[in-house]
Amino acid sequence: MTLVRLGCRSSDLAKAQAALVQVACDPLGYDFVKTDITTTGDRITDRPLYEVGGKNLFCKEIDLALRQSVIDWAVHSLKDVESDLAPDLALAAVLPAEDPRDVLVVRDPAWRTLADVPWGASVGTSSLRRAGHLRAVRGDWVIQSLRGNVPTRLKALHNGFDAVILARAGLNRLGIQQAYIPLDGDVITPAVAQGVIGVVVRRDEMSRWSEAWAVLDHAPTRLRVTLERALLSALGATCKTPIGVYVENVGTSALTLHVSLVHPQSGARWYRRYPAPNMADMDTVASDILRHAPKNLIAWA
Repeated sequence: MTLVRLGCRSSDLAKAQAALVQVACDPLGYDFVKTDITTTGDRITDRPLYEVGGKNLFCKEIDLALRQSVIDWAVHSLKDVESDLAPDLALAAVLPAEDPRDVLVVRDPAWRTLADVPWGASVGTSSLRRAGHLRAVRGDWVIQSLRGNVPTRLKALHNGFDAVILARAGLNRLGIQQAYIPLDGDVITPAVAQGVIGVVVRRDEMSRWSEAWAVLDHAPTRLRVTLERALLSALGATCKTPIGVYVENVGTSALTLHVSLVHPQSGARWYRRYPAPNMADMDTVASDILRHAPKNLIAWA
């Protein structure tokens, strides 16, 4: 029996995502051993990521375990993975995407729309993208920094927060039933690759597991995240770029790219749709964004 050593973050969500990878490989009869790795991003929870080194803080210890052959596959929330991978690593598979949208998890189940949430409500997030979007729709809310895994952030609803913003995919994968207000993409544009699980391996090991990639890699989701990540790369965006990018209707002729830039403090927002983009268009789209979007949003950092 083929042994696969899986590595992932130590959070409940990361373990649930690794379990989904394992279940998807059931037809192959592999034997899995899972290693939970506590990353720098998991240890530092008192400051926003953009202040301490960016989203790669959730990956670097896991990537090191790959390079040292401690694990064979790294399972990541793909939105935590830099758009330009190191040359020795490869994104071997992307699983079918979950719902990419954000949701506003609320203290009072009677709040069913954004208008229902009281004036001056305290809302938790440490994401620049989310903070800017929230201020764009409700400038009266008090946005407070909040880090931690999903259960930790949900506990904040009992400790002074009226609402917290989370990815719907995380709630779904953890089976959490909680009152929330859905936030469509034209209200808060999702992060690149939000709701997608990615499997990263050493590039020189890609062919070793080719039968697994044939089972795991989902072509429509691969197209979506390839386009989204290509745009980030073309823009030179970093964790300090408050940007939402989402490709919808993949697999149809109505393929649409949604892009929004926001100012985290003022809530100023620039939003545009681009029809039917492909890889050849990404530099053109990036040029259009840089030409038309307000400079104070592009150069916020």
